[in-house]
Amino acid sequence: MYGALPLISRKGQLFGNPVWKMDESVVVATAFGKDPLKIHQILEERRKHYDITEIRADLFEGTEDAFRLADKARSSRIPFIFTYRSTDISEARYAYAGSLKHKPAAIDLDLEIAPMAESMPRVPLIVSYHGKEVDVISKFKQILAFKPSACKIAIDYEDRRSFLSDLRKVGRFKRDNGTAVSLIPMGETYRGDRLLSAMLLSDLIYAALDTAAAPGQPTIEEAWEMKEITSEFLGNGSQSRDYE
Repeated sequence: MYGALPLISRKGQLFGNPVWKMDESVVVATAFGKDPLKIHQILEERRKHYDITEIRADLFEGTEDAFRLADKARSSRIPFIFTYRSTDISEARYAYAGSLKHKPAAIDLDLEIAPMAESMPRVPLIVSYHGKEVDVISKFKQILAFKPSACKIAIDYEDRRSFLSDLRKVGRFKRDNGTAVSLIPMGETYRGDRLLSAMLLSDLIYAALDTAAAPGQPTIEEAWEMKEITSEFLGNGSQSRDYE
C-alpha cells in the first residue's frame, strides 16, 4: 500500500538524491520513442537540463521497450518516473508491475485507476487527472485521498481566465496544505501558461526531451531556463552582475 512517501523531502532531496533546492521546481524530461537505446543516449547527452526523466511507457511501440529504457536509466543512475496512461486495469497492472523490477523513483497513476495502488509495493506515488475543466480543489482533494507524494492536474481549458482563476485557487490550496502540486493547462495555446504555472506554482515541470508528448509542452531547455530565472529572481538565487 502507498503512503505519502517523500517525493520532495524537507532537506531538498528528490527521491534521496540532492538535486535541487526546496525553492525550485523539478524539471521532468518526458521520454518516449521507437528506439530505447537512442532515447537513453539523448538523456545522457542532455542531462544538465533536467532533474529526472519520465518514461511514458504508453507512448512506446511496446511496453518491453519502455522496460529496456528503464533498465538503461537505472544502470546509469538516471532517476525516473514510470507512467502508463491507460484506463485498462489489466494493461496498467502489467506495465507497473514490470516497471518495479527496474526501481523507479516514482510511478504516476491516473486518478481513474489509482485504487490499484493499494495492492502494490510502496513506491513514491504521483496521482494525476487529465481532462476537461473541473472544480480543481475538489479534484485535488480526491487525489489526496490516495496519500500521494505529488498531485498533478492537466486541464483542457476553454479560456485563459479560467486557468488564471484556477492558478490562484491551487496556489492557496498548496500554501494551506503543504502539498506538492502541478497544474498544467493543455494545448499549444497555453504553452506560455505552462511556464507561468511552473514559475509560480508547479513543483514538477513536465518538458519534452526530444519530442513533445502533448501540444504546448515546453522543451527541457525552456523549462530549465525558467527554473533558473525563478530561482534567481523569486527564490534565493545569488545576485549577479552579468547582464549579458
